[in-house]
Amino acid sequence: MMKASRGKALKVKDFNVLVSGCISRYPVPSKQGCSIDMTGKERQRYGRAIWLAAMAIIVLAGVVVPYGFLADSERALAVPLFWLLFGVVVIALIVIGVARWRDDA
Repeated sequence: MMKASRGKALKVKDFNVLVSGCISRYPVPSKQGCSIDMTGKERQRYGRAIWLAAMAIIVLAGVVVPYGFLADSERALAVPLFWLLFGVVVIALIVIGVARWRDDA
């Protein structure tokens, strides 16, 4: 198996070889280039961090784009179309965020 090291770019073919034997949905690279299975709590923490980062980016875009980039836009539909897209993305992120909620009782 090939080794992945920092600073070296992997080609798509190399990446496919690197992760082909991985079982986990969120693999953690090991020294051999394959992966180590994450526990359920680690997977939850990793997924939650990605979800929170996506939400933070969307909230920031909700302030910067309409009041910054589109403030002087001559296109009449630019801001309403942004808010439409913003709403769809927020709804999708909420659905993704709550899709795996389960009762432990």
